Amino acid sequence: MKVLYISQQSERGSVCAIGLAKEGYSTTQLPGWSAYSFGWHSDDGAKFHNSGKSVGTVEPFRENDTVGMGILFSTREIFGLFLCLYHIPNLTNLLLPSHKKR
Repeated sequence: MKVLYISQQSERGSVCAIGLAKEGYSTTQLPGWSAYSFGWHSDDGAKFHNSGKSVGTVEPFRENDTVGMGILFSTREIFGLFLCLYHIPNLTNLLLPSHKKR
């Protein structure tokens, strides 16, 4: 798994996205638009998980904002940080699949 930060131009202007994805994820698509990825997009705060269809929205972020994303492995929860002032719990409203130990 890797952390992604990708910026693209759109009809509405520049869009920045942060996300998590499996190793080898294409950097030509914003995180969350393809399988095995989750993304949080700056223009509208939309959250994407494994497809181009939004799974909800949270606070959008802008230029010079400080944002972050991480995983709480004990609960398999993805979380976001906005301006590093407050924690956005369970950003995905989805849980990551658990991995069984062999």
